[in-house]
Amino acid sequence: MPAPDVSVVIPLYNSAEWITSTLHSLQQQTLDPARCEIILVDSASIDHGAQLAEAILSKGHSPFHIIRLDHNPGPSQARNIGWKAARASWIQFLDSDDLLLPGKLEHQLRAADSASSDVAVIYSEWQNYVLDGEWKPAPPLKDPILETDLIRGLLQTEHFLATGSQLIRKSWLTRLNGFDEACWVIEDVHLMLRLAMHHGTFLRAPAGHALFYYRRRGTSSLSGSRRAEFLNGCVRNFRLAEDYWRATGQLTRDRLDFVVSAYEPLLHNLVEADPNTFDLLLRHLLSIQPGWKPAYDTRMRLLSSVIGYRRAAQLAMDYRRWKIKLSRFGSCF
Repeated sequence: MPAPDVSVVIPLYNSAEWITSTLHSLQQQTLDPARCEIILVDSASIDHGAQLAEAILSKGHSPFHIIRLDHNPGPSQARNIGWKAARASWIQFLDSDDLLLPGKLEHQLRAADSASSDVAVIYSEWQNYVLDGEWKPAPPLKDPILETDLIRGLLQTEHFLATGSQLIRKSWLTRLNGFDEACWVIEDVHLMLRLAMHHGTFLRAPAGHALFYYRRRGTSSLSGSRRAEFLNGCVRNFRLAEDYWRATGQLTRDRLDFVVSAYEPLLHNLVEADPNTFDLLLRHLLSIQPGWKPAYDTRMRLLSSVIGYRRAAQLAMDYRRWKIKLSRFGSCF
């Protein structure tokens, strides 16, 4: 049997509610089904998502197999298990609740045909997919443009490459051993940064419309339900970039200012979500910019000048909590 052109890796964990629409989006691809291999990695789900997926895929024309694990190792390890079992040169990672638009795989594989060996990632436009009476795409169209400062671009929200919006060359995943399995949240950004730091290039393949829908499920999403873990992931990614720029002699004043401006809102949120990480980040920030004061709030800046940012942030958090309690107390009357 000839090797497929693309392997689609889908981690499953209690995904019965979503997997049918996700797999249907695969079966509606314009690409010849024989060119597309589908690999599902079921992380010890307790629902019937894997059985449902097998029933759907058995009626299709793409080669597939389901890898069943006896525990939930997290999304990074599940994806690594999937791509390491893949036969294709290009990997499409797809979460079990997201959707591909019909021409997605064919469009990006066309770009892959002429891509040089240094191209690690091929990416295109995508959109959020939200519940508004019914599930529908939400504007604006996301059209990341990563050009001169690739690492900085990957850290900016407006250039976010949603998992599923790209193809990744398997040889580059092999070079880096894939995802860092210690990362459970925003592990996709972490992987993109590492690819860039190893001089993998990112090829934009514009389509003029979305090729991928990223389902937003509000507070039920991983980043919503694990706020401290999400914030720690953000710190981890910015520290990775900062350390790389410093080690390679590329930490310019502009890049340092960029990193410092990113740390400030993280500190603001970490003071309540994770005080230990707050202390570590504040200590680091003061080491790279002695005398730092917050820029986002004049009152906080003045208070920090008198009592220090650590105590000022604690007072601000206590004040917010007091206001919430007072409003709840007032609503009882």
